[in-house]
Amino acid sequence: MITSKPIARWGWAREEEPADPIDACARAQMFLLGSLREKKMAVGESRLNFSVMERGSSNSSLFDEHFPIDLAGDLDAQRHRITEEVRGRLRPGMVGMIDTSMYCAGYRMTPMGAKLDDQMFYLGAIVASGYVAVYLQTYSDAWLSHDLRGRKQDDIYALNHQRLTDVLNSVALEMGDETDPDGPTYYAIPTATGADVHLEADGTVSDMWQEGHFIEE
Repeated sequence: MITSKPIARWGWAREEEPADPIDACARAQMFLLGSLREKKMAVGESRLNFSVMERGSSNSSLFDEHFPIDLAGDLDAQRHRITEEVRGRLRPGMVGMIDTSMYCAGYRMTPMGAKLDDQMFYLGAIVASGYVAVYLQTYSDAWLSHDLRGRKQDDIYALNHQRLTDVLNSVALEMGDETDPDGPTYYAIPTATGADVHLEADGTVSDMWQEGHFIEE
């Protein structure tokens, strides 16, 4: 199932004052994207939002545009092209917080083969004074032991959970930071290795279907 609201979110951050913050943000974004692509959890085409704020101002933007991303192409070459264009088109001012973000489709593995989830993840990177951070949120229940109707899905879980865990571990290693799961959502409880389902008082798995917001089953 794919929801219109996040099922789970994870984040990582490290202390850093990069000499080239625009490139640092793009590199962090592309590493996370590449980690997903390696597991076929980022495929097709997407659009990357690239925002550069003016230092000392919360509502003054030096740059805010979208770039097409070909997930079958060379991510490093695309990063270089994008950062060059951003630098060349920055409005005058001191560079402050930089933010990149995008949605991506990905494959859910099933016993009958791969199924495309159109909005599997939303991911982003942030560079601000003294730190670099990345985050990942999912709209798919492929990583849960039960689907969002409370039905056990052993085969789906076995085929997909470790894929997500591998991505989380890869990003943690790259960032030099432990995976930081966000707080519980309506749908699930994020953990350092994936996400757990909600349980009722009697121990049964909650059925989140009735009040949830779903795009597709």
